[in-house]
Amino acid sequence: MQLPYSSTAPNSSPVLPPWATQTNSDFDIRRFLKMLQRRAVVVAGVAGIAMAVNISGIINQPPVYRSSFRLLVEPVNADNNVPELTTETNRSSNQGLDYDTQIQVLRSPELMTKLIEQLQLLYPDLNPGRVVENLSITRVGKTKILEISYQADDPAKVQAVLEQAVQVYLRYSLAERQTNLRQGIQFVEKQLPTLQERVDALQDELQTFRQRYNFTDPDSQTEQVSKQTGSLTQQQQELAQKLLQARFELSTIQGTAGGTAALNASTSYQDLLGQLRQIETQIATELTRFQPQSLSIRILEEKRASLLPLLRQEATNALGVKLAEATIQIQSLEIQQQALQQTQAKLAVQTQQLPILSRNYVDLQRELQIASDSLNRFQTSRETLQIQAAQTEIPWQLIQAPAQPQVPLPSNINRSLLIGLLISLGLGVGAAMGLEKLDSSFQNVDDLAQTRLLVLGVLPLYKPLEGSSSSPFSRISRWLTKRLASQSKSRRRSSLRRSSLRRAMPLELNQVPISSSFMEALRVLHTNLKLLNPAQPVRSVVISSAQPGDGKSTVAFHLAQTARTMGQKVLLIDTDLRRPQIHQWMQLPNQKGLSDVIAGDLPLRDALVRAYPDSNFFVLTAGSIPADPTQLLASSKMRHLMEQFHSTFDLVIYDAPPLLGLADASLLAAFTDGLMLIARLHKTDRTTFTQAIDSLKVSRVPVLGVVANGLQYQSFDFYGEDDESLNQLSEGD
Repeated sequence: MQLPYSSTAPNSSPVLPPWATQTNSDFDIRRFLKMLQRRAVVVAGVAGIAMAVNISGIINQPPVYRSSFRLLVEPVNADNNVPELTTETNRSSNQGLDYDTQIQVLRSPELMTKLIEQLQLLYPDLNPGRVVENLSITRVGKTKILEISYQADDPAKVQAVLEQAVQVYLRYSLAERQTNLRQGIQFVEKQLPTLQERVDALQDELQTFRQRYNFTDPDSQTEQVSKQTGSLTQQQQELAQKLLQARFELSTIQGTAGGTAALNASTSYQDLLGQLRQIETQIATELTRFQPQSLSIRILEEKRASLLPLLRQEATNALGVKLAEATIQIQSLEIQQQALQQTQAKLAVQTQQLPILSRNYVDLQRELQIASDSLNRFQTSRETLQIQAAQTEIPWQLIQAPAQPQVPLPSNINRSLLIGLLISLGLGVGAAMGLEKLDSSFQNVDDLAQTRLLVLGVLPLYKPLEGSSSSPFSRISRWLTKRLASQSKSRRRSSLRRSSLRRAMPLELNQVPISSSFMEALRVLHTNLKLLNPAQPVRSVVISSAQPGDGKSTVAFHLAQTARTMGQKVLLIDTDLRRPQIHQWMQLPNQKGLSDVIAGDLPLRDALVRAYPDSNFFVLTAGSIPADPTQLLASSKMRHLMEQFHSTFDLVIYDAPPLLGLADASLLAAFTDGLMLIARLHKTDRTTFTQAIDSLKVSRVPVLGVVANGLQYQSFDFYGEDDESLNQLSEGD
């Protein structure tokens, strides 16, 4: 059976005991508590050393002396001042002293230098930094009092420092009160001419701007330009309409209908036309009476002929007058339109310049306003300072003189011890966390699951009694002896011990009160192996580990015991031909074993040993240690023996050497259902384990999964069973 090299099985998922799982809600805190439990010695050691240093420091700490004096830095009753004459004076008086700033000034290097210079005359070896550090200045509640205190290990030095501090601070207050107001007045008066010149210059600039651009203010100027634009637009529309009408009249006059209308409107033309029509009427009348060549008719025809040129001349004159009038009207309208367009163009330029002019005007107004406000503020400040200067100047007052301390200050030992304890515990926990980070072993099942191998089972941790190399039967015997010794006398205790040792060999594992949790973990491991592939159950498995001491032999022995109790015919083979241990677990002789069967002529039936009478549990020990174990395990006879084992037994378990640096386990696993790795929590190195897995990937060895060995837990008494005996078995190898 070949299983995929992954962290999941094809048809089922492994089952873990309830004490091997954790919920997400308490995962982190439980891991942290487990870490503290593992590193308890480190935490206690580091915390103890730090606490010892702290206690030693407290005990050896010299006595500290402290004294103080108090200064009244503001008048107690503000009503004693001269009545304020301006609003600014009132607001300035109500603000009071900025105590935080004043304290920083008192601790400034300038004042501290003056104080230290006076003190060094008395104490040449005085440390300036220590003086600044030990000098404290605080405000007493919300009062107008400053408390200056100093502490040192010499009471005389405390007294001297405070006396010099009183003189330095009182001199500072007197000088500061005398010079601050006068300096303020001088500064204001120095700035006033400049501000006045600035205001005058801005006013002149604003006046010039208004005169140059005929500009009053942005709003009125915008309104005026808007009205002009609307009026010009309306005039433009009216001129366009008149011009269109005049051009239409001109085109009408130039046409036939227009000429007829012009002649009809001419009085002279109509008079001549009436005369012509009258003569033609007379000619028609005379023709009825006379011949066409008669004298009367010829006279009338001559009159008609003389009227026709006059009529044509009059028609020409009438049409010319009309055309001239229409043309003159069109030219006049076009001239008006051009003038109007020029006016609109000028107004458009003015409109485009209006935002710039408005902005310049607003900027000038703003600068003038700022300059005027500054000028007014400085003038008001000058008046305020003059009023304050006229008031009574009261320096600071010493209301409590420094007194030389007589008794050293009591040390707050409880508080120091508590702080030291907290810091010590913090250092201890930090050291434990640092060691935890440096520890490259697997700490829990989750860390092991990150290797992407299937976790087949989790076995609890057993504390060894006298060494991991002793057999389980010897430990069982010692356990029985201890239980019986509490109820018997010395003589009978020895007899029972010898009796139990003699009965150790035939005693079966399930007859001893081993922890139910341990037995359940073995059954879970066996069940997971069976459920890896229900269609083809595991019948042969190689058990190995990345490094020695991970408990592979322990798991192999107990897994074989568990499989036997589950009704399987089991063969346990010790293939560790370098450091065999199965014969020690079973208390069997190792003169005849696997190496003797392969290398010699020893029959297999002579090497196989039935572990218990009438049981299906067989053991094949390693036998004599050969010179080249790998050569024997890689031989064809070994493969033939393995085929014979697999066809005879329900489950064959091979206890193989560690993987790293040896090829024995890989050679065996290639001809079995797979390899099962054992990883010891808090012991197996991650790097070593990863290297072992990489070597298995290269050789393409089928890996069934990994077993977490040595899980630490306290007690899981699910059904009232006593797990006290759990801690009385050894891990082994």
